[in-house]
Amino acid sequence: MADMENTSDERSDTFFASLDQLFTTLEPVIKEASSVEAAEDILNNLEATDENFHRYDFVCQLRNRIDEALGPVIDTRLEQIGGEGNTNEHLSQIADEVQSSKEFLSLQQSILADTKEAVNLLVSLLLQ
Repeated sequence: MADMENTSDERSDTFFASLDQLFTTLEPVIKEASSVEAAEDILNNLEATDENFHRYDFVCQLRNRIDEALGPVIDTRLEQIGGEGNTNEHLSQIADEVQSSKEFLSLQQSILADTKEAVNLLVSLLLQ
């Protein structure tokens, strides 16, 4: 149990550090935005507009967590389907199944909890 808590604490610390790095990197771009809506637009389109998007530690961590949690679910389902039928139909079905899986829900809750914790810590540091 202590190992799980240490792993969770390490993950939270790493998550916080990577989110802080992302905010620090994007701060000049966000400050240049003419409004809150413009800043939101920049952030919502970051993947398409920032050539370094996939290099950010935060993005890499999210991708790794998704791969670890959902990769086995997807692989198992792909093995079950094999080469049968319409690939697009199967992919849509697999996507629906993954989004309704307990693994997806657990991942979603974990990321949300870690994000809330990191943002609360960042805010408290800014207020000091």
